[in-house]
Amino acid sequence: MLVDGVSAPVPLLVVQKGRCGRGLLAWASRTCESNPVDTAVHLATTTGADAGTLMRGTCILDIAANDQNIVAAEFNQVEIAPWQEGVARLAASSQQAYSVTLLGDQVYWASNYATLIARNPIDAVGCPPCETFDVSAYVYDVAASTTDLVFILGPPFDNSEPESVRRLLADGGVSVIAANQPGAHSLAVTDSWVFWVASSAIRRARIDGTEVGSLIGESATSVAADDRALFWTVGGSDGAVRTSDFDAKEPRTLATQQNHPGSIAIDEGSIYWVNSGSGGSDGQVVKLSR
Repeated sequence: MLVDGVSAPVPLLVVQKGRCGRGLLAWASRTCESNPVDTAVHLATTTGADAGTLMRGTCILDIAANDQNIVAAEFNQVEIAPWQEGVARLAASSQQAYSVTLLGDQVYWASNYATLIARNPIDAVGCPPCETFDVSAYVYDVAASTTDLVFILGPPFDNSEPESVRRLLADGGVSVIAANQPGAHSLAVTDSWVFWVASSAIRRARIDGTEVGSLIGESATSVAADDRALFWTVGGSDGAVRTSDFDAKEPRTLATQQNHPGSIAIDEGSIYWVNSGSGGSDGQVVKLSR
């Protein structure tokens, strides 16, 4: 167990090398409770040492990171701060954020109150969105490779079609990676592949929209991927953590008897996930060597 006694219903987790080269984990609870202690972004080293508290908010909905910065989407703002050895300061804000990611020197986020994706440079402190892209429906999740922004688009307002997986193009246009993906959630993106959960299965496609199909016939809670393998959590009081190659030829179970496993993250040597527990203070951040 890396960190025990976590108060984190439906937690979020991200792992990244910090600015000074040391590995850091950050986690937060995806909740809109009023107690700011329960909705802080907490830090620990990848060896389990406490590294302080990054941000506090009343409704943290998503977190993402690169080697220099971590961003948090709250109910009505985006916060960004450098890792700085585990102690960070507020550096930027905006409004109506739901899901957030980093791509190059840009922060992207989706609004759950408008049909748009917004973008700001990382150093645009205290600015409203510098640029927005209207995508004509609510956006459920955003994720990025080193070159592309991918998102899950909700149904149109007339419910004429279900969710879909799409890519934001450099000119502001949108291309469809996979249409007709009912219940799609939890993106994982590499430079070549996109993975998501829909219709009680883990699905995949090339980032150009080819080779769309089901990969694993199991409904996952969260997925993560790099250029080596796919990882996912299976929720429930007797949950599990599994992995496979991109063709699912040799799926393996890495851990069982996990208490409501949720968000999962990976680095070169280890896998990390958060067990939500029963909703009190029995949550855990777990580490396992790859």
